[in-house]
Amino acid sequence: MTRLSLYTRQYQPFLYWLILASFALFLFSGCLRPPQSLSEDPNAPSPSQEWVKQGVLKSQQGNYHNAIADFDQAIAESPDNIDAYYNRAFAYIQLGRWEIALADLTETLRLAPSWEVARVNRGNVYLELGQYDSAMADYKQALESDPNNALAHHNLALVLWKLGNTQQALTEFEQAIMIAPDYAQAYLNRGLLHAEESKTQEALIDLEQAGQLFQAQGDKEAYQEVQAQTRKLRQNN
Repeated sequence: MTRLSLYTRQYQPFLYWLILASFALFLFSGCLRPPQSLSEDPNAPSPSQEWVKQGVLKSQQGNYHNAIADFDQAIAESPDNIDAYYNRAFAYIQLGRWEIALADLTETLRLAPSWEVARVNRGNVYLELGQYDSAMADYKQALESDPNNALAHHNLALVLWKLGNTQQALTEFEQAIMIAPDYAQAYLNRGLLHAEESKTQEALIDLEQAGQLFQAQGDKEAYQEVQAQTRKLRQNN
């Protein structure tokens, strides 16, 4: 059995790759949204939203501890400030404080139960924590609301893979690719699953496609890593 590995790195601002075991990865998306982007609440206290704005700017600069302090202030001003909880969760994730991030995303969903971006992100945190049943439940609920959510399909595939349901995982990867044909990460992870099952040709095809997409998207680091993994796979077979 060939097992390939990827690395932990920032993919795009507010889109993150995180290693799962030695082969799979998932995305954390939708973070640092502008204040009041979910609902234009004319009654939201402006001081609270100003604290959120300051926290977002600090998070964008990588100043997560001070960003959290600003989000704390926003919540003190307005305990139902969805943006503050959601963006504070992002900052906690960057600091590796997953349990606290989970609590903030859960509070976000209590306040906005139909916001499926937050639900997918909570699923991602459950996935990182190894709470696969909870992750699966969040992804499936998100897909009930939006069957064309490629990220939810992709990350559901990762959960199924971790649980040993490789055929179902492949189906979910295929759904993600069908919805988003330029989804390089989905090709990459499907290729890694093929590699783990010793389906070398299928793996190479997917890795090649992932590399081409990363190159077209200007992601030089990801392209080079895929090329390295492709060489490793060829050498092992």
